[in-house]
Formats: sequence, structure tokens, C-alpha cells
Amino acid sequence: MDSNNLGERGRRTLPDPLEFLESLDESEKLPPHFTISDIVRENRAFHQRTHMPEAVETSSGSLRLSGSGVSGHTIPLSTAGSILQTFQTLITSLGASLEGKKTARGKLPDSLVQSTRLALSASPQPGSVVLSFSPAEAEDGALLKDSAAEDLIHRTFKELGDLLEMDEVTGEAQTETSDMQKEKFAERIYNLGPRVARAMTDFARDLATNNVDMGLSWSHTDHRPTYVGLTAERFTRVQEALEDIRVRSSVTGIRAVIQKISTVPTDQLELRLEEQIKSNKDLEDLPTVVTVSVPDDVADITAFRVRDEVAFIAIVDSTAFPGRTPKLSVEAYEILEPGSFQCLTPEFLDKVEEHLENQQA
Repeated sequence: MDSNNLGERGRRTLPDPLEFLESLDESEKLPPHFTISDIVRENRAFHQRTHMPEAVETSSGSLRLSGSGVSGHTIPLSTAGSILQTFQTLITSLGASLEGKKTARGKLPDSLVQSTRLALSASPQPGSVVLSFSPAEAEDGALLKDSAAEDLIHRTFKELGDLLEMDEVTGEAQTETSDMQKEKFAERIYNLGPRVARAMTDFARDLATNNVDMGLSWSHTDHRPTYVGLTAERFTRVQEALEDIRVRSSVTGIRAVIQKISTVPTDQLELRLEEQIKSNKDLEDLPTVVTVSVPDDVADITAFRVRDEVAFIAIVDSTAFPGRTPKLSVEAYEILEPGSFQCLTPEFLDKVEEHLENQQA
């Protein structure tokens, strides 16, 4: 290594910020809302990825909060706390959806929650309020190093960036096609599942009602960084676009015969329904053929065989969108022992429903 390129501590010196900006190609251009502090930070991260990959230990990102809801470099603690909470919920929900878990309720696997859990890694920085974060440490204190987990968190942030950069979100608020644009955005959220729809709605509402603009950056050690920025007005538009999505959840008992077993994109059983016992909630009957996802902590899917008869309690989400047939997401909650299906009652299923509601709260 040329000693002329070494700093005082033996590392390459950073290029001038203007040189850094001029070196970026069109796909790497930084958002126009970035301040000098933002540019310097990204310059440093880019330099590390390019010249010192061994020094980049993990992925990292930041939320830049500005707008009328921010005074100088300060923001109400309650506002920041609420935004961070709904942001974390959105990231975990998106990660779960990408892994095939789209139901609105039910406990997510601990491994998935850990893979998408973020931790603040710095104090607010000059330039509005900038909150830096990175993947959280595991319970044993070690940084998350699992390649599958790193891949999931990267795919999650890429999906979020793609969503928030859609023309339906970033375009002009009032156009002749505004209703069609909002419908296109809402349909994409709808396809990601009810958990994501709820999380995105809550996050957008937090930013819109508190008049906070957001700039999001995410840098992954092996991929091109993600940058996106939206005003509070745009988040109002996001919230409005999702208002027509309706999610109804319930718990039901199912007795069925297995017709097909699949492990892609997630463990699923295609069933021919024999009998259904519903809770006291008003829920439509399931179709004769229904696909049910089976979480790892509920059962090992390799233990099932085609033409086996199975019985279990399932979580059912019915997601309705104007002009579309309601979409059902069905997930096994508990496998029942042979003969115990007939012991199920609507009242017992109501108690399971209550337990799930308390778990979600």
C-alpha cells in the first residue's frame, strides 16, 4: 500500500466530499435532501466498503428526521420513540412476509425476530435529527454474523426502499391518475400480507400526524446502498392509499386431508377440507381446497404424508381490497392429537383468539 495514501493511524485518507459525489454513477446518486453531514458519513462508509472491507463489520443505516415536527436538532422523545417502534415493527413485518409469513397475528419465530431486530448505535447527530442503527446484538452479545440473517435484513430494506420509491408514492399528490396510482401502491402492500399493511399504515400515520419528514439510508457490506426520502405530506398519501385495505382475523378448527406438501417459499400444506369448526366470530367458510402454512415451531413438515388426515387450530386472515376477491392467509397454530378435533368448541376457539390478541398487544 502506498504510504502517501495513509492517514495518521495507518489508514487510507478519505477523498474530498466533492470528489466523492463526482465519482458516483447515476444509480448511486445521493438524495437531494442530504446535508453536508450526511454526505461526509456516506463518504466514510463508501470508503470503508471499497478500501477496507475487513473494517466493515456489519450493515448499518440511519433515519434522518426533519420537517415542522422537528425543532432545530431536537424532537419530542415520545414522537421519536413512537416512530422508532413502528419502524421496527414494519421492518420485522416485511422480513416475515419475505419469508412467507403473512398472517396479521400469531407469534413470529424468534430467529426471524432476531434477524430483523435493530439497535441504535449512535446519538442524534447534527443536521436535523439523525438516528443511526445497525443489526442488534444476539442474546450472547455477539453481533449478528449469520449470512442468512444478513441476507434477510438486506432484502427487507431493499423491499422497503423499492416500496417508498414507487412513483405512486413520490409523484405529485394531485394528478388525473392519483386514484389509480394509490391503488397500485396499495395492491403491492396487499400482496405482502396483512401484517405488513398494518405496520406500514402505523408507520405512515406516525410520521404524517407528527409532521416529520424522513430520510432513510441503509448500507450493506456486499450491496449497493439504499437511499430514500419522503415528506410528511407523502406519508399522508401512503396512509390514504392503505385505508381501503380491510383485514379480518379469526381462529378456526380444521380437519382435512393432505393433497400436496411444499417447502417453497415456506412450509405449506395444500388440504382438502373435511370439516371446519368456527369461533363465535362472523367468519366465512373456508374453501374446499385451502393452503395452510406450517411454522417450524408448530410441526416438522417432513412428518406429514400426502393423503394423511390432519386436524389443527389455525389462524385465518381475510384481507379485502376494493375490486379484488378477499385473500385468505391461513397458518397452523396447533396440531391436534387424533380424536381431539371433535372436542373443539366455538367457546374454546374464542379463548385462543383472546390469547392471540393479548400476545399482539
